[in-house]
Amino acid sequence: MLLPLVHPAQALNVPVVPLGTLLAAAYPWTSGPINLFSWLNHQISAQDMMHPELLSKLVFNNFCTVPAKVVLQLTTAFREGGLCNRNGTFSYKDHLRECRTPVLALAGDRDLICPPEAVYETVKLIPKHKVKYRVFGKPKGPHYAHYDLVGGRLAIDEVYPCIIEFLSRHDRMLT
Repeated sequence: MLLPLVHPAQALNVPVVPLGTLLAAAYPWTSGPINLFSWLNHQISAQDMMHPELLSKLVFNNFCTVPAKVVLQLTTAFREGGLCNRNGTFSYKDHLRECRTPVLALAGDRDLICPPEAVYETVKLIPKHKVKYRVFGKPKGPHYAHYDLVGGRLAIDEVYPCIIEFLSRHDRMLT
């Protein structure tokens, strides 16, 4: 029997991909002056935005067990048509125009995982009166990468107030 190469975890019915355990096992080769996973740091956080210890914990501990089905579903975000449900029969992008819930779409100016342009392309599919789009980061810095929006050293002063204001405004609209 040949296993499909696209989704080996799905073919083997693997319930969990222990990314945290795998990264922890690789720790001796990833710490110190020569870091095999150093390329990942810039994907996650812009330079000097996240405390090094927090970044290390995020990389090595935060992804302890990710269900394989979730990982497989997330891979659809990088295919034509965008993120789909698990069996590929429902494309979320095709239904964003029907959105009735207020959406706060945040992007980091140095986010390589989901760049501001990709966020904006998604925002354009949501009714304008239902969405607020904001890019964090300034031309001369500080810059925001993917996880800096929630864990960066400036998130508490710059990002969180934006989120609180958005939620408070829409909470008042509902009451």
